[in-house]
Amino acid sequence: MMNRLLIMLLGVLLMNTALATDINTKGITYTYNHVGIKYHFGKKSFRTGGIDCSGYVRLLVNHMYMNNKLTQIVDTYAANQIHRTLKYRVELKNAKPGMLIGARYLDVPSFAKNRFKKISHVGVILEIKGKLVVAQSAKTIGGVGFTSLSDFLLGVDEVFIIDIKKITKKKE
Repeated sequence: MMNRLLIMLLGVLLMNTALATDINTKGITYTYNHVGIKYHFGKKSFRTGGIDCSGYVRLLVNHMYMNNKLTQIVDTYAANQIHRTLKYRVELKNAKPGMLIGARYLDVPSFAKNRFKKISHVGVILEIKGKLVVAQSAKTIGGVGFTSLSDFLLGVDEVFIIDIKKITKKKE
């Protein structure tokens, strides 16, 4: 009886470990665990009482991929995250979970006017129940959370989808 229980527990642990290694699952779980943390422009850590979009993307990508080279590339503000990874850009129709998304809005915020391509917002694309969503920290949703891809694209002049998985496959 005891051996059977141990085998069942081991099976559950192995199943959960396998699920947790899936990039999409890691991103969803991480974001759900941080929903409610307020948006705070310019903040890059949860310890500061809030976090902005690029700070959240840095932490989320680090959690999802655990890749030092990738973490260094996204360890900066939104426009620079896109600029540093532009060679991995794909079309919107090819967007998949785990990809970085950046946006330049029709009404460019003042802080982004001098940035590369005037990009002012970033997030990470994930998939929930067959629909693409964006995990992000944004003032419009009250902080860390999810929004549908279509809602993310409202008011966007240009969108940048970056296949950051390709960066993780490069030799360090």
